[in-house]
Amino acid sequence: MSGLAPTRSLVSSQLITVASFTAVGTDTVVAKLNQPNFQIPTLLAGKTGMLVSPTAFEANATGLSLKPVGAGPFQLTAYTENASATLVRFPGFWNASKIHIGTFELYPLPDASTVVAGLESGQYNVASIPGSEVAAAKEAGLQVQVIDSLVVAVLDVNDAIAPFDDDNVVLALKYAVDRNALLQTAQFGYGDVAYQPFPNGYVGYNDSIGSPYALNVTKAKSLLAASKYGANPTVTITTTAAAGVPEQLQSQLQAVGFNASIKVIPLAQFTELVYIQHSEQLTVDAFAGRDSAVQAFQVLFGQQGLLNPGRHAYSALQAELTQVNETPLDSSKYPGLLQAATATAVKQAPNVFLYTEPRILARASSVSALPEYLVVQRFEGVTTS
Repeated sequence: MSGLAPTRSLVSSQLITVASFTAVGTDTVVAKLNQPNFQIPTLLAGKTGMLVSPTAFEANATGLSLKPVGAGPFQLTAYTENASATLVRFPGFWNASKIHIGTFELYPLPDASTVVAGLESGQYNVASIPGSEVAAAKEAGLQVQVIDSLVVAVLDVNDAIAPFDDDNVVLALKYAVDRNALLQTAQFGYGDVAYQPFPNGYVGYNDSIGSPYALNVTKAKSLLAASKYGANPTVTITTTAAAGVPEQLQSQLQAVGFNASIKVIPLAQFTELVYIQHSEQLTVDAFAGRDSAVQAFQVLFGQQGLLNPGRHAYSALQAELTQVNETPLDSSKYPGLLQAATATAVKQAPNVFLYTEPRILARASSVSALPEYLVVQRFEGVTTS
């Protein structure tokens, strides 16, 4: 029940339609709702539904981060901060028969320039690599998998801060961005240009949206000229890395008239400045989708959503999401209702979606193919030789 207590929980806002949870026996939980919400199973399938052992929590709440208690496929046996973690196969995992890896060692993501060498030397046998290293990995004889994910690069636009409190400026921004050029810079072309928060193939993806804000320098300039801030409004692009996408974005905005500069902040300050203080005008960010499509919408467009720094609510969108909540996931009406909400969000919200970010994994030939899931990387069925 602690997850329902607003003063103690970070997930209570996601469970406002749940009146109570009741354990029935050892493996059944009954959720009593105060209104229809067919998204609850998908909410509980993600982080919202993760359970913490009451016994372990009461015994040593602060120590759980270093000595976690859970029922996943692996259990932590050793941890060195910022260096490594060692996990071993957990026989009590519900799908343990599909977990063939006995020991799992995790390391911080190495520098892009050294990751292929680390795989070649056997220091790692699986690693996440950027698009820039795919050719080198293949040339080294490594296996490369490009796995679709729910991650989409996005610009967080604070439409409560000038000049983005003018709709003309927001629209000009959307038309000023050359998404394909950014995709080539950031991903070396791995992924797809995006105008909406979901990748093609996901139930919420609306094919009819097309490319509503394709690069149009003339239109962007016209919109700026019509805005109350004139043809050359000043904007600051907030980012944690000055090179690459931020520099290219700055150039694109300047090409249509924006007086654009770059503000680099430490990664450790990003959450505080962008998600809590909402003090930044325009932020280079990424959105990772959720198991629940409605939860994804709330993160992006809800009044308290992390990626909605302007804190504006969209009544038409909320009405559509209420319909989605009230529709069973296996109903023939569900995809259409969800896709209609996507179209409304793309039209009304200031977020500027840029491109999808697939997981690119390189592995030694001794490791079997990795299963491909949109939401998270899993390891059922993976073997090593």
